[in-house]
Amino acid sequence: MATRSGAEGLTRGLKNAGERLRTAGERLAENNRAINLRLIEQAEENTREAFKALRAAAQASTLKDVASIRAQYVRDQGKRQVSHMREVGELISRFGREALTPAKAPAAAKSAPAAAKAAPAPKTRKRTAAAKTPRAPKAAAKPEG
Repeated sequence: MATRSGAEGLTRGLKNAGERLRTAGERLAENNRAINLRLIEQAEENTREAFKALRAAAQASTLKDVASIRAQYVRDQGKRQVSHMREVGELISRFGREALTPAKAPAAAKSAPAAAKAAPAPKTRKRTAAAKTPRAPKAAAKPEG
């Protein structure tokens, strides 16, 4: 009878752990999707801005205007990159904080009585006399020379 309740406790614990792992995997997939979509949106924004600058440069009347447009594009691109990195870093930080919060146990496990949840301590085997006997030290290799 004790073995059966121990096995049931172990099975219940494994099911709960499996459910928490499944939930964590789903959250990880959702977070990856969110980051990937944001990276795509940022790439689209960068591409639009690059074509906008190219269009302006193509319509410029002097080389000085082209240089000015290019310099402005490079400044704006640098600001966008910093902003994008900060945004993705904040997303990753938020997802990391969420990952560190413990996953909630399934509702079925919460409704089980506390006594049924507690699995008995595993029995340990007694050491035999042979296991208690110390092993002989290995012979040290003799240096050649």
